[in-house]
Amino acid sequence: MKNSKKRWSQAKKDFFKSEEWKALRYSAFVKYGNRCMCCGGTPEYGYTLQVDHIRPRHKYPQLALDINNLQILCATCNQGKYGVDETDWRWQHIREIVST
Repeated sequence: MKNSKKRWSQAKKDFFKSEEWKALRYSAFVKYGNRCMCCGGTPEYGYTLQVDHIRPRHKYPQLALDINNLQILCATCNQGKYGVDETDWRWQHIREIVST
């Protein structure tokens, strides 16, 4: 059990360091903007933004690099999901997303 946790932790670190993830992360910010899609927080007001996997990577590894499985959340909203909540907050901002 201990070794499998170590392997998962290393795989997680490796994923977030990958060039594929970095490029996709950038594309998500370009597509969805610089605002938390849940609470509306922005960096101008002190919020740290993150790219969230709507369907968690540990449950849906095939969606890890699918931009349609990503949304922008602030750190607080993202951490509140606990890798369990699969709420897609993008619908609230669909007009903004479509117009860009």
